Amino acid sequence: MLYKRRIENPEGLSTFNPPVFEDSTVLHQRVEDIERDAYEKGFSSGHKAGLEMAEKEVKLLISRLEEVITQLISFRDELQRIIKPQILELAIAIARRLAMKEIEREPEILVKLTEEALKKMERQGQVTIKINPLLKEVFEKHSPGLMKIHSDIVFDIDPTLPAYGSVVMSPDQVVITDIDEQLRNLVKELSLRL
Repeated sequence: MLYKRRIENPEGLSTFNPPVFEDSTVLHQRVEDIERDAYEKGFSSGHKAGLEMAEKEVKLLISRLEEVITQLISFRDELQRIIKPQILELAIAIARRLAMKEIEREPEILVKLTEEALKKMERQGQVTIKINPLLKEVFEKHSPGLMKIHSDIVFDIDPTLPAYGSVVMSPDQVVITDIDEQLRNLVKELSLRL
């Protein structure tokens, strides 16, 4: 037997809507969009964090580099302060040795230095040229040339003077042509410039 009854919808019940399935291409596109958005957000936040970390590392490296440069400059300055006098002493020692060898080979150089000293002096009154006894013969040989520069010259032999120069004295001037004295003057001049 068949019941013929009518199904009624009571008021409290809702109607059933069966699910509507989207087209598979649309669904696939939405999944790709969601994945792309998630990838871009992850990449962006990772990129930002990586840049911040790299910036901190670069600042640290720059700070360390500045420290190293400052230390190198300080080291260079200290090295120059220590080495300059030693280099100057070495240069003077070499110059002295070369000058002494040249004077030993050609002692007339000392006469030429004395002539230059005479030319720079005021030629009033008697001029005394003090020399070591080892230089007496060389200066006597060249005394006529010295007398042409100044006619009133007296030679004074002084064994306490070095054999590498002379002392030229007028009433109001003294010129020392000794190589060691010349080098000392050069050292003073160079020291002021350094």
